[in-house]
Amino acid sequence: MTSQTARADRVTLLRALRRLFWFQLKLALDALRDLLFSPVSFVAFFLDVLFRPERSRSFTHRLMALGRRSDRLINLFEEYSDAGDYTVDRTFAEVESAVLRAAEQRAAGNSEGGAASRPPEGPEPR
Repeated sequence: MTSQTARADRVTLLRALRRLFWFQLKLALDALRDLLFSPVSFVAFFLDVLFRPERSRSFTHRLMALGRRSDRLINLFEEYSDAGDYTVDRTFAEVESAVLRAAEQRAAGNSEGGAASRPPEGPEPR
């Protein structure tokens, strides 16, 4: 391992902050899912008791399957990224890339002293 590779593998303040931010966002998504699933689980229970469907078609069984899919989607502990499943990590990466590109373009425009550094012109006063 070269010293450059070793440096690239180290935790920096910005890397740690980025990871903390995305983890907190995933925790919020997970908590929101739990808040939604809690009352829905009671409804599923009552529907199962009322209609007595086959186990594979039970509302509770379907809710559990939805919960497993949402676990993969949220990917809170980064278990599913390598499995090829879509996760919110992909969306986060796309958003982060777009924000960074916009910031770089804005910085490039400001350093050139071009129109990006001047406020937009409004309509002529009457």
